[in-house]
Amino acid sequence: MIHVSSVILVAVFVDQLSIEQWHSAWIMKSLAGVLALGLFIGLFTADRKTRHVLRGPKA
Repeated sequence: MIHVSSVILVAVFVDQLSIEQWHSAWIMKSLAGVLALGLFIGLFTADRKTRHVLRGPKA
């Protein structure tokens, strides 16, 4: 559920970019999406406390 929520958060974040007057929108939205997903992947894999939360309680 956390991963799905994170993907939805990235999609909403990227959709809110309004920069068409300065740069091509699809390029900037693609870059923002890739950056945000990369940061989430880094958080989910590198942070010890986040990995512990994602694993859930031990059985």
